[in-house]
Amino acid sequence: MKLSIIDLDVNTAVSEFYDLALYSSGYERRSRFIPPMIKGASKAVAIGFSDHINELDRPENDSYFRSLTGSDVLIAEPNDDAVISAILKDILGKNDNAKIFVDISSMSRSWYAAVLNWARFRSGLRNIEIVFGYSHGSYSNNEFPSRVISGISCISGCEGQPGPTRKSVAVFGLGYDQHAPLAVLDYLEPDVVYAYYGTMHEKHEHLNRALEVNKAFIDHVSGSVVTFNTLSVREAYLGIIELSSAYIRDSNVILIPLGPKTHVLGSMLAAMRFADIACLHVSGRFRTPVNIEASGDIAACRVTIERSR
Repeated sequence: MKLSIIDLDVNTAVSEFYDLALYSSGYERRSRFIPPMIKGASKAVAIGFSDHINELDRPENDSYFRSLTGSDVLIAEPNDDAVISAILKDILGKNDNAKIFVDISSMSRSWYAAVLNWARFRSGLRNIEIVFGYSHGSYSNNEFPSRVISGISCISGCEGQPGPTRKSVAVFGLGYDQHAPLAVLDYLEPDVVYAYYGTMHEKHEHLNRALEVNKAFIDHVSGSVVTFNTLSVREAYLGIIELSSAYIRDSNVILIPLGPKTHVLGSMLAAMRFADIACLHVSGRFRTPVNIEASGDIAACRVTIERSR
C-alpha cells in the first residue's frame, strides 16, 4: 500500500467532483459551513449523532442535510463504524477507483477512521482518493468546556503492536481541555512524554490558549513541546512521525490527540502508516453542549491510497 498526504487549498478541494460526499449532522452550527461549497458529487450522505437530537442547531442541521442529500439523515452511535462501511460498500462497492470527500468538522473520529480503514482493506479497489475538509471552530463568549471522560481506547485500525517489556512513549496533542491530558497521563504512566499544540495566524483570537490551559500538564513533559499548524494535516503527520521515529522499533509509542481534528487525522494516519504506533481515543461528553460556529478558516488535505491488486 502506498500512502500520500498533501494539503490542499480550499478552492481546489471544493471545486473537484466526487463519487461520494460524506457529511455529519450534530448540534454545532459549523456542520453547515463547508457542504454548500462543494461543487459536485454523484452522491451525498449525512450521518447524524444519536444523541442531542433536539438541542442547539441540530434540528436545523438535519433539515438542511435532508434538503441537500434528498434523503433522511442516517442516525448512528458516535463509535459505530459499521454504518460508514455499509455506506461505502453500497455506493462504491463496484468501483475500481474512488474519490470521496469527507467533512470532519463535526464528525466522530470513529467515522472518519472507518473511511480510512475501508480504503486500506477494501478488496478490488486500486486507487482511492479521500479529500478531508475541516472548518475550524469559533467559541462564543470564550466558552471552552471540559469533558467528562468516559473511556480511553484505541482507534480502530490504530492499535499498534504493544510489547509488555518495552518502555512507553506518549505523544500528546493538546487542545483547550486542561483536565483530559492529566487524566490520560495518570492512566498511562508513560516513561517519556512529548507534546504539541496547534497554532494559526498571529491575529487568531485564541493563539496561545492551548499553551495557557495546559501549563500544569507541560510540567510533566520530559521531551519537547512543539507546535504544528492547526490547518495542516501534513505538517502534523510528519511532525508526529519525527517525534516518534527514534522510539518506533523498541518502544510502545502512543499518540493521544486531544486538539483539533486536523491533528487527530494526522495522528491516525501516522499510526496507520507505522504498525508499531498506537493512537488513542479519549471519549467523553460535555456537561452542557456548546454551539461551535465556523471561524471561517478551513483546512483541506488529500489522502491517496494506492494498492496493487
